[in-house]
Parts: sequence; C-alpha cells; structure tokens
Amino acid sequence: MTTIEFFKNENSEILEVKCHGHSGFAVHGKDIVCAAISAMVGSCALGLKEVSKLDIVYFSDDKIGKYEINLPKNISEKSMFSAQTLLKTLLVSLLDLEKSYQKNLKVKEYNYVY
Repeated sequence: MTTIEFFKNENSEILEVKCHGHSGFAVHGKDIVCAAISAMVGSCALGLKEVSKLDIVYFSDDKIGKYEINLPKNISEKSMFSAQTLLKTLLVSLLDLEKSYQKNLKVKEYNYVY
C-alpha cells in the first residue's frame, strides 16, 4: 500500500508531502495506481519549481516508492498562495484516487505539526 502524508501548519497550509510504499495493485512497471501517484506528485513538484518558481526540496525514488516535497521556509504570501493551489489540487486528486483504490492507497492529513 502507498501512504501519502500531508503536513499542515496552524493556518492549514500544506508545507510538506511524504509518499512511501508501492500500491501493490500490480507488479512494478505495470501498476497504474503507482503510475498515477507518481505523475500527480511529479507534476505538482514541477509546478512548484517551474511555474511558482519556488526553491522546493524534492526527492523522488521510483524503485522504493518514495517521494517528498518540502516548501522553503519564509516564503511570500503570493508564493504561498500559488503553492497552496498546487498542493491542495494534489491533495484532492489523491483523495479522489483513494476512493477507487482503498486497498492500495491511504491519504493522511496532519494539522498543526509545525
């Protein structure tokens, strides 16, 4: 199962996303759930870097099924708004995917952890 964790601050702003594990839907290389997750997370990271021009920390390892996105500290209000649009879109997209693949994907949200 793939677990995806969203960590939020006291303003409910997503500051960090951690994904780990393979979904187990199919064998590696043929797993549509893992492929969907990888595409969503990768697109979000690309948008944060290239569109929002944020210096995020992004880690990706398809072999072990691990991805992490971390926003930089002390970003402007405008940049935070842009980042939240992308990160919240990622969250609702993954929650929607989770509805169809409950045995393969678990999305968790943690509030006020920073």
